[in-house]
Amino acid sequence: MIRSSIIITAMLCIAWSSLSAQEQPIARQPVTTSIVGTPTRLAMAVENVFTSMAWYARLGFSPLSTYSTKPDSIMYLTDGQVAISLVRTTMPSPVLYFRAQNMKAVMDTLKALAIATTYDVRGPSFGEIRFRSPGGVFCAVRPADDEPAVNATVHENTVCGRNTEWSIGVDRLAHEKNFWHALGFTVRREANEPYPFTIVSDGIVSIGLHEQRDIPTLAITYFATDMEARIDRLKKSGITFEEEIPSPDNRISNAILKSTDGQLIFMFEGVQ
Repeated sequence: MIRSSIIITAMLCIAWSSLSAQEQPIARQPVTTSIVGTPTRLAMAVENVFTSMAWYARLGFSPLSTYSTKPDSIMYLTDGQVAISLVRTTMPSPVLYFRAQNMKAVMDTLKALAIATTYDVRGPSFGEIRFRSPGGVFCAVRPADDEPAVNATVHENTVCGRNTEWSIGVDRLAHEKNFWHALGFTVRREANEPYPFTIVSDGIVSIGLHEQRDIPTLAITYFATDMEARIDRLKKSGITFEEEIPSPDNRISNAILKSTDGQLIFMFEGVQ
């Protein structure tokens, strides 16, 4: 088991408290509040693009062929909510990508915030700017002309459920929250019980910052009220789960997937 039951139970308590309060899902807004551009995708380093693509296809993802000019080395996929790219590379993984109209302005902003960067120069401007949050979220910004925009088209993934956040464990919650606040993200929700956590959002993506939780890199998190049936269908289709979390009545309604290249996907019962 890669995650203790205590960690998973705590995250589920957050969902159950939302359900009991009858919170309605927050609709994805069309405009970002981020000052470094619009989030577009989560890029994942893979060993074999086609093998990984086949795995994600079983989870409800389909190729965006318009954006994949080199299918043997990079492939764009979406489940209607989340856009990902599978890249045959040894880069850090996963990487949250943004598209920006003015790359020089982005660089000036990051410098003013004293955020360390690496970058590729293109003429008088930049081809790509890379940086990392204090908690370990890898980010990259590319010119809008080079980075396709992929808009959400559905409310939920028919296989996995509703994507509610990209989750990561952080050592210093306040420090990480301040970092994202400086980039224009606002607090969507936070609490100290069952453990300190904050969910920040730019209106397009939400990032769950979970203090002292064993989530080393961004994990894609799904919730659904019928998650037990969804997990069962995936198991019958041949998908192997990294961890299954039984409920007190011995139902398997919460589980963790791990892709062929190590990407974590959380599937939880409830509403967040």
